[in-house]
Amino acid sequence: LTVAVTISAMVFTLVRVREEPPIESPARTGHLLRRAFVFDVRAEASFSWLLSARAFNMLGISTMTTFLLYYVHDYLGVHDIGEANAKVGYLFAVSSLTTLPSALLVGYVIDRHQRRKLWVYASSLGLAVVSLGLIAVENYAGALLVGVLFGVCYGIYFTSDWALALSLLPRGGSDAKFMGIWNIAGTLPQVI
Repeated sequence: LTVAVTISAMVFTLVRVREEPPIESPARTGHLLRRAFVFDVRAEASFSWLLSARAFNMLGISTMTTFLLYYVHDYLGVHDIGEANAKVGYLFAVSSLTTLPSALLVGYVIDRHQRRKLWVYASSLGLAVVSLGLIAVENYAGALLVGVLFGVCYGIYFTSDWALALSLLPRGGSDAKFMGIWNIAGTLPQVI
C-alpha cells in the first residue's frame, strides 16, 4: 500500500507539475551539495543552536521508542512477546491521540502570543520528565498514563519547535534549504 501511494504521488508529480527551466546552467554535484548544506554557523548562531537542540531531542525520543518493546517485556514483566508487542502498540496509540490536540492548541497559543522559545523549553523539559516517568511506574496502567503525557509534551514540542524554526530561518531567500537542514537535524538522529 505504501509503495502504491508513493508511486502514484510520483507519477502525479511527473505528469501534473510543470517546472520552470533553470536560468543558469546547472552546477556540478559537489558544488550543489556544498551550497545545499553549508552555512555560516557563527552568523546564524540561534538557528545552529536550534538544530543542535532538535537533534538531541529527537535522538532521545527515537532511542526511547526503539526500546519500548524491551521496556514492556523486561521491565513491566509482560513475558508473552505478542502481548508485549500489542501493549507497545497501545502505548503509541494513546500517545498519538494526545499529540494532535496539544499540537493544535499550542499552535493557536503561539500564533496569538509569539512565545515560541518558552514552549520549546517547557516541552523539552516535559519530555525529559515524562521519559523518566517510565522508570518510576511499575505497571502497564502507569505506562499508559506516561504515554498520554508523552503525547501531550511531544505535540507541544513538535509545534513550538516548528514555529521557532520558521522564526529563526536565516535571511537571504534560502528558506527551503534551511528547512531541509532543520529536517535533517530531526531525522538523522533517528537513523543513528
